[in-house]
Amino acid sequence: MRQSFKNTLQSLEKAVKKVFGIRKERKGRILDSRGFVCDSKEKITRFVLFIPLFQKIRTLVNVSEFNNGANRISRGGESQKFCNPKSTLYTIKTTYRLLGIPLFFVFKTTLNNLNKKYTLSASIHTGYSTNIGEYVATNPNIENDISTLIKDLDIASKVLVSRQIALSLKAYKANNPTITELTADEIAELIKINAEFYPNILELGANLYAYNGYLLPKNDFEISVFWHKHGLNILEPSTLAKMRGKDFIDVGGYVGDSALLFEREFCDKNIYSFEATKANFRLMQRTLELNNSKRIVPINKGLGANNSTMQICIAEGGSSIVAHNSDEMESVEIITLDEFVKERKIAVGFIKVDIEGFEMEFLKGAKETICAQKPAMLLSIYHQPSDYFGIKPLIESWNLGYKFKIHKGVDFNLTVETALFCEVIE
Repeated sequence: MRQSFKNTLQSLEKAVKKVFGIRKERKGRILDSRGFVCDSKEKITRFVLFIPLFQKIRTLVNVSEFNNGANRISRGGESQKFCNPKSTLYTIKTTYRLLGIPLFFVFKTTLNNLNKKYTLSASIHTGYSTNIGEYVATNPNIENDISTLIKDLDIASKVLVSRQIALSLKAYKANNPTITELTADEIAELIKINAEFYPNILELGANLYAYNGYLLPKNDFEISVFWHKHGLNILEPSTLAKMRGKDFIDVGGYVGDSALLFEREFCDKNIYSFEATKANFRLMQRTLELNNSKRIVPINKGLGANNSTMQICIAEGGSSIVAHNSDEMESVEIITLDEFVKERKIAVGFIKVDIEGFEMEFLKGAKETICAQKPAMLLSIYHQPSDYFGIKPLIESWNLGYKFKIHKGVDFNLTVETALFCEVIE
């Protein structure tokens, strides 16, 4: 009796679904080498009294593969391992019909990475004597250093610092630089970078590459610069507006990539871009020619604590006076920002500094300018622990009223491109 009643209910349920129901039809299967399964066509029909009232038809219209590059060299000179070189893009067309009449359709592109395990690298430059994980593990005063660093930071900055320190320490203790503890937001951003950033870097010819209207003489479009735009939009709108009407100082200009971004999107005045090495300076000049730049002033000098001539280790984007990461050396001229600004009577709105661990020396030669003009600043703090924990307290000791944020856009490294943002909010 009980089984008969159950069968009756099931029959009734089927009958109702036939009258007021939904029917799904699938045709064909797409299965790639990494196990991604996609229906070539799916039709979902809603019936009312056997009439196909509304239909949603999904059709796979394109499958394509692209190479995103297995390894690249970052500005910091460190090899960063990205996703597998080959990724698959699926383009799906969804058509909506009412009573069989097409109303509209949409296209959506999705990346085959559902089975991909994303990781970050916790390693930093081998030219330095220690890294953050080792410093945290061996420094008896680390609690005081951390407390001083996070003092008066916003919540997002505190979360970032805590995460970087904890994962760097874990990587050091395990002697394994691979970080697998990624958040859902990080994974989503990495998928987006692989789907929307790398495929749009185009080779136009010998020594000519393009991305989003920018041209470079070498394929070195960095995520931090061209995708995250140096994170400048975390600054207050009032700060960005004030910066726009003054000159920018770009310290560690490399090939002129950051200066191009500033000229197009953030600055209406001049950008003074300092690059100490001869090879990179030549590339910068070529970059400015390719992009018909009018307001970027390239300067083949370094900035430091005083006027001098110093030896720099040559390592493309990671050339450094501090780190001995190359056997190739070059003599470079060093001047101070204070002297440069005073001679040219520059009104400084923003300073960006990324000079491979020489940031502290730069600040010594820029203190007068910073104290007098209080420009917004982006200071790289990832090159060595003394910068990570020491640059913020140094500027705080000058009592200039700066508010601080620590920020790093999502990429494939845990700490590289971490920066201290400084602004005086009036």
